[in-house]
Amino acid sequence: IVFSSALELRDSLWHSNAVVIQHPVFNDGEAAAPVEIREGFSVPGRIQLGYLGRFHFKKRLENIVTAAVRTADVELVVAGSGPKEYEESLRELSRAEDRVKWPGFVQKSQREDFFRSIDVLVLASEYECFGMSAAEALVRGIPVIVSERVGIADDVRQMEAGFVVEGEVESLVDAFTRCSTLALAQYRELQKNALAAAQLYSFSVHARAQLGVYAALLA
Repeated sequence: IVFSSALELRDSLWHSNAVVIQHPVFNDGEAAAPVEIREGFSVPGRIQLGYLGRFHFKKRLENIVTAAVRTADVELVVAGSGPKEYEESLRELSRAEDRVKWPGFVQKSQREDFFRSIDVLVLASEYECFGMSAAEALVRGIPVIVSERVGIADDVRQMEAGFVVEGEVESLVDAFTRCSTLALAQYRELQKNALAAAQLYSFSVHARAQLGVYAALLA
C-alpha cells in the first residue's frame, strides 16, 4: 500500500505494510536538479505572495485573499481559474485593492515567469494528499506557506522551508506578516532550506524507494 505523504497515510486505513513514497516532481536524470530561479526578493520592499491552482472551495482561497488584504506590505498573485460565480466572489473580496492580481490560468510555458514573480507560494487547503504546486515552488527555491492538511507540511516544518499554519484567516495573517518583515538574510536561508526539502521529490529518490519496496517483498 503506497501513500504520497505521511498525512495521507495517517488519514487512511493503517496497515503494517503501508509505505510512504513521495510524488516525483523533478527529473534529476536529465540534470534538472533543484536550483534557485532567483536570488533574494523579487521586488524590494514588498513581499510577493502567490497561489497557483484551480479555484475550488477546498483550497480556502477566500482565507488567502482576505488575509492578504488585511496584511500591510504584501502583494498577492492568484493564478488559476474556476467556476465563474465562485471566481467572481473571490475577486469581490479584493475589489478595492490593487495589491491582489488575477492573471488567470497560467499555461505551462508561463509557469517559470509566475514563480520568478513571487517570493512565497501559499497553499492553505482543507486537504491535499501531497501539494504539488508547493513542491514545485520548493524545487525552484521558493519558500512556502502551507496548511497542516497539506501533505508536504511535515517536510516544510522539518526542513524549515517556510511556514506551516492552520489555514484560517488569522493564522495566514500572522504568516504573511512574518514574511513581510523578513530580512534578506532570513529569506536567503528559507530559499536554501526550500532547495534542501526539494531533494526529497526527485525521480531517482522515488525510484529507489519503489525498488526498496519490491526488494523487501522478494526477500
